[in-house]
Amino acid sequence: MEEENGGKKLLISGIIEEANNEAGRIVSEAEKRAKERIESARKRADGIIGEAKTRAAEGAERTRKSVLSGVEVEVKRREMAVREEVTAQILERVRKKLSDLIKSPEYRTLLSGWIVEAAVGLGTKDVLVNGSEAERKLMDARLLKESIKEAGKLTGSPVRISLAGGLALGPQGVVARSKNGRTEYNNGIETRLQRKRRVIQKLLYERLFEDGTGNE
Repeated sequence: MEEENGGKKLLISGIIEEANNEAGRIVSEAEKRAKERIESARKRADGIIGEAKTRAAEGAERTRKSVLSGVEVEVKRREMAVREEVTAQILERVRKKLSDLIKSPEYRTLLSGWIVEAAVGLGTKDVLVNGSEAERKLMDARLLKESIKEAGKLTGSPVRISLAGGLALGPQGVVARSKNGRTEYNNGIETRLQRKRRVIQKLLYERLFEDGTGNE
């Protein structure tokens, strides 16, 4: 009987020990899985944080570039506006100066030069010239003769220049037409100023902006 009781005790003790061992193994595995899950979650969290930082940095860089681009565009826009404004002021001063010159003795020489330029540019032997009412009064026989002589020197061949019939031009300057009316060379003040507009703007840019100071 005692032996039987002793066998049962051993059996129970073995079962308990095995149960304890199994429990310990289960707990150990559970702890291991828990640690692995915690580590995995930590890594995922670190990854999310890192990605968020990267995105934030990229977003900041994009924002910086966007702001700089906007500033650059605004600077260029303002530079262009300044150049346009200064160019307009210069052209207006030139218009006034030329308008005031009509009454001066020097204007005859200037007018003759425009006539010669128009005649040479037209490229025909017979040229009809016209101008504003004030200019037509200056286009007398002597002025036309001087212009014919100078145009002949430049072209190397005879050129006949006559005052065109009809109404005077409204704007200041000279317009030359061929005798048959098929070709025309506009040497009016506005046309001349537009030809020079880009040259003026280029000079303004070089003087005001390229050195970065706005001074000579």
